[in-house]
Amino acid sequence: MIAWFYSNAFANCRNFLNTQRRFINAKPRQAVKKKYSDTVLLPKTKFPHWFSAKRRVELDELILKSCGFSELYSWQRNHDERNEFILHDGPPYANGPAHIGHALNKILKDIITRNKLLNGYRIHYKPGWDCHGLPIELKALTESIDSQLSPLDIRHKARKYAERSICDQKSAFKSWAIMADWEKQCYHTYDVSYISNQLQQFYNLYDQGLIYRDMKPVYWSPSSKSALAEAELEYNSEHRSRAWTVRLPISKISEVCREYPNNSELYALIWTTTPWTLPANKAIAFNQDFNYALVKFSNASDIYIIADKLLSNVEKLLKQKGEILTTIAGKDLEGFTYRHPVTNEELRFLHGNHVTSDLGTGLVHTAPAHGHDDYLLALQHNIPFKCLVDEDGAYTSEIGPELYNKQVLSKDTLDTVRRLFGGNVLSEEEIIHSYPYDWRTKTPVIIRASKQWFIKTQEIKNQALECLEKVKIMPDRYRQALINQIESRPYWCISRQRTWGIPIPVIYNLSTQQYLINRDLINNYLDKLKKHGADFWWSLELNDLLNDDIKQKYDIEANDWKKGQDILDIWLDSGLSWSSVLDGKTADLYIEGSDQSTGWFQSSLLTSVALTRSAPFKNVYIHGFTVDSEGRKMSKSLGNVIDPQDIIRGSLKSKRSNALGIDVLRWWVAAHGTQHTNIAVSETTLNNSAETIKKIRNTFKYLLGCIDDLPHSCLERPQWNKFSILHTYMFHSLSGFLDTVEEHYDSYQFNKVCNAIINFVANELSSIYFIIIKDKLYCNKADSDTRRNIQITLYHILNTLAKSIAPIAPVLIEEVFMHHPLNTDKTPYFMSSLPSVAINELPMSKNEASTIMEQGLQIKEQFSKEAPVNVSSTELQCYLILNDRFHELLKPLQKDELSTDSDFVDLLQVSSVKISLDSNIDNYKIIIKPSSLKKCPRCWKFNSQTDETLCNRCKYVLE
Repeated sequence: MIAWFYSNAFANCRNFLNTQRRFINAKPRQAVKKKYSDTVLLPKTKFPHWFSAKRRVELDELILKSCGFSELYSWQRNHDERNEFILHDGPPYANGPAHIGHALNKILKDIITRNKLLNGYRIHYKPGWDCHGLPIELKALTESIDSQLSPLDIRHKARKYAERSICDQKSAFKSWAIMADWEKQCYHTYDVSYISNQLQQFYNLYDQGLIYRDMKPVYWSPSSKSALAEAELEYNSEHRSRAWTVRLPISKISEVCREYPNNSELYALIWTTTPWTLPANKAIAFNQDFNYALVKFSNASDIYIIADKLLSNVEKLLKQKGEILTTIAGKDLEGFTYRHPVTNEELRFLHGNHVTSDLGTGLVHTAPAHGHDDYLLALQHNIPFKCLVDEDGAYTSEIGPELYNKQVLSKDTLDTVRRLFGGNVLSEEEIIHSYPYDWRTKTPVIIRASKQWFIKTQEIKNQALECLEKVKIMPDRYRQALINQIESRPYWCISRQRTWGIPIPVIYNLSTQQYLINRDLINNYLDKLKKHGADFWWSLELNDLLNDDIKQKYDIEANDWKKGQDILDIWLDSGLSWSSVLDGKTADLYIEGSDQSTGWFQSSLLTSVALTRSAPFKNVYIHGFTVDSEGRKMSKSLGNVIDPQDIIRGSLKSKRSNALGIDVLRWWVAAHGTQHTNIAVSETTLNNSAETIKKIRNTFKYLLGCIDDLPHSCLERPQWNKFSILHTYMFHSLSGFLDTVEEHYDSYQFNKVCNAIINFVANELSSIYFIIIKDKLYCNKADSDTRRNIQITLYHILNTLAKSIAPIAPVLIEEVFMHHPLNTDKTPYFMSSLPSVAINELPMSKNEASTIMEQGLQIKEQFSKEAPVNVSSTELQCYLILNDRFHELLKPLQKDELSTDSDFVDLLQVSSVKISLDSNIDNYKIIIKPSSLKKCPRCWKFNSQTDETLCNRCKYVLE
């Protein structure tokens, strides 16, 4: 498709040049060649058509070094006091080299900021890195041969690994021409200044009563030995679980069941996919709005209580037919009790809104230590509970000798639990369902209650949702997903049981386990942080960590207290970045992938609302993820990973022969990266991008060559009123094209920007304007007003194309301006101030020019249909018969009755146009005849009186 777009664009210019060369090189006409070849003003430029892969890499590096790329961010910050555009960088994880997902994200951001810069904004963009967390800590541990590392050793190794990753990623980001101050204006979550701010904000949240410590169930990773946030989970849709149908003997019933015979046992029937939690059962949940059936199955005399809607489901589980003896209202289950088969505790039936009728039995086993809804139900009814599972995911000694130290997710453990429950397990099946995994270790997680630190999201979620109403989210379909995430979040666990991170600044009394935190202590810690660095919490003993006046004021004896060992959730690290980076301002834009609806977007919003009562962003833009040509996620195990550095520099396997350059990578991002869905990167999409950049290069090469001899003086005070209708129309087209492009830039639809550029070059320029102007541009007198006006138009076409393409392909545009004949001081494009067209000074309005040209192009189309095949239009004369209205309309294209050089002649590409009037026809009539004149040996138009003699125009030029 791209090749087709450009075929007309360049074929016409190429054919003209080729035929000119054939004419010049013909042996019988050597004298003619010597006489006229040097008089034709063909385009001249040293701007290259294309490069070898090796030369492309070298030139990219040269342009990055010599065209102000490293200075641009600081230059524009200091340039003037324009309006500011703030794009807040979501910090990528400092965990390994840059990948294609980084390229997608960083280049999208750079396209936005460069376009804003070109439109008069000062850009506020500080790139950052998320430096803490488990993946980096695990990497540090796996790279060490010492298995007994101290916390300080772990932190030192983790920091070095993060620093290496930052260095590698920064080098890649710079090589993609990302505009930033990479040496002085970056932020890192392990910086002392960043940690200092975060500790202060932590206390501000605590001081407002939004942070508290409690025993609650959280997602727990036995493999990482740490609590996890929702954003740190990935769901495995192929996980296999053993699901049990279990009966629990009812010990107390209401009056509605009294009539049933005593010789029948009454049981509650539950179904669970986590049978390892059965020993921790503390209640059965029912829904008071359901009807429950008392059912007798064919192979037993016992009676079971289940939701009546789920009888058919239970029959499938038990492989038995059931007979409903009677039904009772759900509310009548209030007051029922049952006995735990192992502990023999008498436990209660409790109403729970979370009980549904889509699966199971309508009665839900409740273990408060291992479920969020279970916990809330227990909290509501003051049911005490303990967590009988340790950090390794094994039962503690309090469970009893049969299960002590057994891993809860092992088959052996489930066999033991089943033995303990005896005949109460009525059925067992294996199900395949979606189950949460630790996204780092790729192993299953459990829900486990533990003492953790939490943020009360209940207190701030309503205000967060109100603030979100004022935020524009693109595309809008992601809005509801973000709302749902916030609405369904009962609390936010912010503590992690690791070493590599920011400490939770709390000390605990050894005897009472009470904790102490206050403003004086926080200020004391900040002082130690400043003096001793980011490791202060681990490098100082408690006695040295506290100043003497603090110890005296709060009666702290160091031997009676201990430092907390938990660190803060890294989502709190990155979520508070707005308070470190934005200088108290609101970001105009946050832009990240769709996974950040559960991550950075949410943590940023919640913390900002809690601390400032407002959102940290005005706009949120959400993009998709990169996949291979078959739609598969890229991974090393599949062997489908494409390194962005291999795209721009070529791969070692190919000996760098397939290097495509920076702008091809950036064009691929622009053309595909705003689809908001999975984005395919493949050899085909990259080659298409390379072909497009190559065609655009050719357009710039032609434009540069055409204005090679245009003097500066012609641009100082153009006489706009002397520009013909063709050039006036082109100026209005340029203005409309740029408006369209800017509209797409403003809505972040860069794929539409790419399409608009391709269509404009192929249609407006190559298929129309470049063809129309070539005769006068090449063959008129060099300094004639007509030729200079054409060159001025081409100059502004070049500038307009550059402005539209520069945010996407800045390296190409800087290369263009290195060869620009009017950029004599070699000022980098992004630091230039270029003249614009005074549209209001043109001799005709846009509507007038468009109306005339639309009719002119319609006549051109009709002429092409009626013209003889295989005959050059330059050999033809056009007799154009018009009615009075059309004649008056089309006068700007040709005022005289007969002309060989009017705009109509150029538009139709004929030797002459003769206009006559006929008031009896509809609009116009075309008559085509062969020219009666001869071909001019210089311009090749059929305007000479005799063979091998110059036409009048060429005689005048040569004289």
